[in-house]
Amino acid sequence: YQRVVVDVLDSVDQIEVTRDFLEDFLKKSKHELAPVRLAVLRITEALAIKLEERFLTLLSDVLPFISEAMEDPSEEVEHTARSIIQKVEAMTGESIQECLK
Repeated sequence: YQRVVVDVLDSVDQIEVTRDFLEDFLKKSKHELAPVRLAVLRITEALAIKLEERFLTLLSDVLPFISEAMEDPSEEVEHTARSIIQKVEAMTGESIQECLK
């Protein structure tokens, strides 16, 4: 499913559509089951890699969810959240740690 979601959003050329999707999708990062939270973050990470600049324009929408996931009881979820942050920092060339507080 990850590839399908990423490819569909990559083909959409309207940032509003991507933002609306992510807004609803990222709510699942609060799901009670860790595998669901992990899947959401893995897809989000794949989107960050594929969409690059377009993803960066959505950071203000995404960061609250990533920040919360960094405190997740699941080590895998927490690790994936930190990986997303590292990828974003690599893309921007700046630390975004202050934005996460």
